[in-house]
Amino acid sequence: MAEHSGRAISPLAVGLAALAVPATAALAGLTGWPLAGACVFGWVLLALTVGDLDRMVLPDYLTLPLIPAGLAEAWFGHGSASLEDRAIGAAAGYLAFAGLRLVYRHWRGLEGIGGGDVKLLTAAGAWIGWAGLPILVLVAAAMALAVVVADRRKAIRADRPVPFGAYLCLALWAIWLYGPLALD
Repeated sequence: MAEHSGRAISPLAVGLAALAVPATAALAGLTGWPLAGACVFGWVLLALTVGDLDRMVLPDYLTLPLIPAGLAEAWFGHGSASLEDRAIGAAAGYLAFAGLRLVYRHWRGLEGIGGGDVKLLTAAGAWIGWAGLPILVLVAAAMALAVVVADRRKAIRADRPVPFGAYLCLALWAIWLYGPLALD
């Protein structure tokens, strides 16, 4: 059973974020049907973010359809990653987080990565390809760490759950729209 984060999520913040989805997609140069598709993708990521922040849940009915949708987007020739790169990305995302989840559970005897995070990284690989996954995880981890450190109301503890899927969603949206950062 998921633990409630104890934080109220402002409806105003959610409404503003919902408005930011088409605005940021339009700023990325999307128009017409690609803009409409981007909005659906962004709003699903927003719903996942809100669910993870509020209840620490990434429901399958939102995460799993993102996998074939990301591959379909590549099939129709949209985005910078090829269908092959995205299929490899989906497999790599799944294997990376599922493997890390198993290792952590064996090492610590408790869950460290939720199954929803595994499915979300699988979906992320289907949307941005394998090459974007390392920077996605790095950016999401940096955001999560910054929030945990900045939250002075709670002590930093190894057993304190972090809604990592929320940070994955935000990083995925930015990387999908604007491409992965180059670290050369």
